[in-house]
Amino acid sequence: MLKMEYQLKFRNATIDDLEILNRWDNEEHVIVSDPNDDWLWETELQKNPPWRDQLIASVNEKPIGFIQIIDPKEEESHYWGDVEENIRAIDIWIGEIDFLNKGYGTLMMKHALQICFSNPSIKAVLIDPLSNNIRAHTFYQRLGFIPVGIRMFGEDECLVHILNRKDWEKSDRNKK
Repeated sequence: MLKMEYQLKFRNATIDDLEILNRWDNEEHVIVSDPNDDWLWETELQKNPPWRDQLIASVNEKPIGFIQIIDPKEEESHYWGDVEENIRAIDIWIGEIDFLNKGYGTLMMKHALQICFSNPSIKAVLIDPLSNNIRAHTFYQRLGFIPVGIRMFGEDECLVHILNRKDWEKSDRNKK
């Protein structure tokens, strides 16, 4: 892994990010991890519902990735189905291929988890990588997530993982 010379910074995603998010959606490495979703950026970037945070990660002012944190119980499409209260779900990806495999994804995920668990009522965080994305499974499990089972989300077969608060708190992985 290369030494990171620049600090990762985060800001809210806005409609000004439309072009870059659409470009990232067409990158091969993003398509492979999310082949069947249309994020409807033109519409969604203009909304700011209380159950969702959308963030752009940047290095040296260059946007490199995206994080979405939702309350799956309140999310309007009910993508996750019937979910108990005080759970969060995260989507994350690095759009800029030159920033893959350099530790930025780990830093982005740790930041997202800090956001989620900074609310003391949050019990757990869910993620849903494709079932055939072994690299993603390894990545999430290294951060403490535990696989809970295969589930179909639309056309996508995913291996759902969970990270419970108690496991996150007792791990040194929650340190920045």
